[in-house]
Amino acid sequence: SIVSESGTALTVTGSLTTTLGLSSTGDFAVNTNKFTVNATTGNVGIGETPTTTLSVQGSASNGINILGVGTPAARGFLGLDASNHGTFSLTTTNGATNVVIKSSGDSYFKGGFLGIGTDSPDVALDVEGASNLTSRIRVTKTTGKTLEIGADRGTTDAPYIASITNHNLDFLTNDTLALTLDTSQNATFAGSITGTTASFS
Repeated sequence: SIVSESGTALTVTGSLTTTLGLSSTGDFAVNTNKFTVNATTGNVGIGETPTTTLSVQGSASNGINILGVGTPAARGFLGLDASNHGTFSLTTTNGATNVVIKSSGDSYFKGGFLGIGTDSPDVALDVEGASNLTSRIRVTKTTGKTLEIGADRGTTDAPYIASITNHNLDFLTNDTLALTLDTSQNATFAGSITGTTASFS
């Protein structure tokens, strides 16, 4: 190792081994910005000069691994995918990737049930809320068509399925239209109506 001193700076070329603690009242840097600690802010940078509490910069497919015990050790990843987009993934102890969230591309959850408003979901997607608004699901197309499913409208005190925009509501079986409810609440059946009793008005 070669150790040189210039003013208040100490430069080590090679390796440095110490059994003592290392303390600095100024900024600390390894290979310019491979690892940096800002003495004033306390910010830490890996691969860049830190601008936040922890700043990490890398190339595509690089990021932060969350490691566990065993093989494979990786349990989580936060960083960039091969296309340089932000990504977050979680794996099981056997290496299966069950959760992926991407800023551009496909995201998925397949580790179990997903709960919104509940920590004990009973089905694939379980939405629970104490108010009318928090117990609803909406699916909206950019053209303005909106389907809403809820547990309570607040006016009828009953679960409902609705087209909440000025559009018809279709019901299909076997991917074929079976019933249409238009915006005037008229019903049109594609097939026959069979029953023991019927009442129309």
